[in-house]
Amino acid sequence: DLASLLHVKARYSVADFCDQQDRMDASMFESCLSTAHRSGVQLLSAPSRLSDVAKVTPRGVRRALCMARQSTPYVIVDLGQPHRPEHAQALYLAESVVVAMCLDFAALRQAQRIIEYLDDHGVARDRIKLVFNRRGRPGELRVADVEAALGMKAASLLPEDPRRIVAANNQGSPVVEMKPRSRIGRGLFELARSMNGHVEN
Repeated sequence: DLASLLHVKARYSVADFCDQQDRMDASMFESCLSTAHRSGVQLLSAPSRLSDVAKVTPRGVRRALCMARQSTPYVIVDLGQPHRPEHAQALYLAESVVVAMCLDFAALRQAQRIIEYLDDHGVARDRIKLVFNRRGRPGELRVADVEAALGMKAASLLPEDPRRIVAANNQGSPVVEMKPRSRIGRGLFELARSMNGHVEN
């Protein structure tokens, strides 16, 4: 859904890339990316049809990531639930892996499964950044209890701010552009700084 959320036109998907990977050069790779968002972000989108997911291969994902790293200083991959072989390629190449979760029991159990999966695939704990999202909801678990259950400290605490997030999603504009001085905007900037060291706001 990222193309829709950013209001950009996705020309092709990662499935299309995998289909043509042996013919890919830098120019062809550039043509696979979406039109640029006004922030400069471009997207190699997920397949729009579920039937095309089978075309996405570990080899194709690795090649796409390597080409992306040659053409841009930052590559961000949204894995959702990282449990497929092609997801492992992104994990092997990643400098940092963000595990974002809300402070509730279901999210805690899912985070435990993801961290166990990362452990099993040799992702060192110092590469994992634990992010508590939507903090401040009524009845949520205590930060200290969740950190103890996961055996990790949170790298970032992002506040609950549904009004600004929904507005940003509906307008196709990142909240850090719309409301950079809001608590959620500042929290996202701090998370980015913790990963690259020099984001300006």
